[in-house]
Amino acid sequence: MKGFEMLNFKKIAVLLLCAALAAAIISCGGKPTDEEASAANAVELDIKKTAESITSATTFSGEMIELPDDYIALNYDIADTAEIAVWSSGAATAEQVIVIKTKSGKTDEAKTSLDAWLSDQAAIYDDYAPDQAVLLRAATVKTTGGYIIAVVSADLSGAEAAIEAAINAAAAEKAAAA
Repeated sequence: MKGFEMLNFKKIAVLLLCAALAAAIISCGGKPTDEEASAANAVELDIKKTAESITSATTFSGEMIELPDDYIALNYDIADTAEIAVWSSGAATAEQVIVIKTKSGKTDEAKTSLDAWLSDQAAIYDDYAPDQAVLLRAATVKTTGGYIIAVVSADLSGAEAAIEAAINAAAAEKAAAA
């Protein structure tokens, strides 16, 4: 009788092991995780083109100019950026468009760094151009995928619309290419 019970125990153990293995195989081959789905649907932005299109579609008080990469490297200390494009006012205003491609998985850290940078800039403007400090504190900031877009302008609704239009254009380009 003992041998019979041991044989049944072994059969049950083997069946349980097979069931666990089948469950593991099924779960690995199932639908993609949220992160995988997000990566597959992520829009790829050309940061320079995006910054230029947002600049063109937003109202600024002065002429906007594209800043050279070496100037950006010296003056825009924003952590965890892979690439950055900036258009800034040629006049003595704080108006600007900043488009950042973040390092993989570092979007939250880069956003925190950008927020601190904007706050620091506002503090600089507090003493001599308080109206510009207000613009910096009210900047429109949008995160999409691994990108952060910030617009400092009195035209907040225009900035938001321009950002959405740039993201939608990139999504349409991706869809057309697929």
